Amino acid sequence: MKEYEYNYCYILRCGDLFYVGVRSSDERPEEDDYMGSGADPRLKTLEWEKTIICICDSRKEADAMEGELVKQAEVDNPLCLNRCRGGRGGPTGSRRTPEQRRAQSERMTGKPQSEEHKRAAAEGRRGKKTGPPSAAHKRAISEAKKGKPRSAETKRAISEGKKGKPKSEEHKRKLSESLKSKPKSKAHKRKLSKAWKNRAPDSEETRRKKSKATKAHWATKSRAPDSEETRRKKSEARKAWWAAKRKKEAEDKEN
Repeated sequence: MKEYEYNYCYILRCGDLFYVGVRSSDERPEEDDYMGSGADPRLKTLEWEKTIICICDSRKEADAMEGELVKQAEVDNPLCLNRCRGGRGGPTGSRRTPEQRRAQSERMTGKPQSEEHKRAAAEGRRGKKTGPPSAAHKRAISEAKKGKPRSAETKRAISEGKKGKPKSEEHKRKLSESLKSKPKSKAHKRKLSKAWKNRAPDSEETRRKKSKATKAHWATKSRAPDSEETRRKKSEARKAWWAAKRKKEAEDKEN
């Protein structure tokens, strides 16, 4: 291996982001324009400020210094662009354990991100192809969100985002199947009933449109008139339905 005149450790900073590296060169450190060889694309796209940390007597000493500066805690920090622990021969592409991911999540929860950090994070993701989430990924997201109530502001934002977006036939079918297999609680039924009773009456224009749509629908149906027996059964079924409904409403009021 070639022996270089200078061996030094340096740090690159861009807003809250940072990267620690080691360099061997025949140029003086303050004149060397080398800006790192890390795998993160942001090292090539952002404007970095380079600071020399120390000049060492050998590459081995510089590697040891980098190893002291970049430990696992720094690698777990999302603001650190180092992909592995410092020191020559360190493991590349190392994966974080579930405990490390959880600790990182707890450290970052509730911590506001600067505009510079957001911009740098977006630059780092740009151009990367990420396929649709796997079934296991979707399941993990679903489990993580269960039991977490949404604020009124979040609900309003979701509602506004969905308005005006037409649903495909496949989407409608899936919604229908999911609702059919999901029994409604008594509290849910009471809310639906209350909302229906307290709804604003239809305007004259709305009633006219409903009537027209109903007539157009039945105009396309070619069927024989109901027999006397069929009309009697329908009448009895309607009476039974209303009797059950009134009984249920009376029980709800007592509860």
